Amino acid sequence: MDFLPAGSFICIGPTIVLHCPFNTHARKRKSMNNDTPVVQNTTSHTFTGALKDGFQRIFDFEGRSSRAQYWWFVLWYIIITLACGFLTVFLPFFSIVTIIVSIALIIPMLAVSIRRLHDIDRTGWWLLISVVPIISLIIVYFAVVPGTDGPNRFGDKP
Repeated sequence: MDFLPAGSFICIGPTIVLHCPFNTHARKRKSMNNDTPVVQNTTSHTFTGALKDGFQRIFDFEGRSSRAQYWWFVLWYIIITLACGFLTVFLPFFSIVTIIVSIALIIPMLAVSIRRLHDIDRTGWWLLISVVPIISLIIVYFAVVPGTDGPNRFGDKP
């Protein structure tokens, strides 16, 4: 799949589409057979887009999440966890808030992880191997490997 850099032009039939850094909703490119333009959703490839998608699909264990969606959500999770841990060191009463936040983030993190496994055509049950110390590295590999091109049994490409 070919991606276009922001701010570039592409001719599609008689029209010219301008891509700019602020146009993150959809990018148009020519399809493989050069007949019709294909619109690719790139909103969730940004930090805020991935968070928005993650929280809109907070209880959605179906479908797929791209690598970008997954890693942006993981980054946010790490930032929140570190911030809560840091505040707990200096404000001991904040430990209750840290526990509540940690419990509240289990479901969204589980959902985005399962959708990421779906993107590489694996079931969510593969996440169970993360409890085995050495073998859990397979999950890290699954998180960085590119997703399945085109639709798979879990849905269309995100």
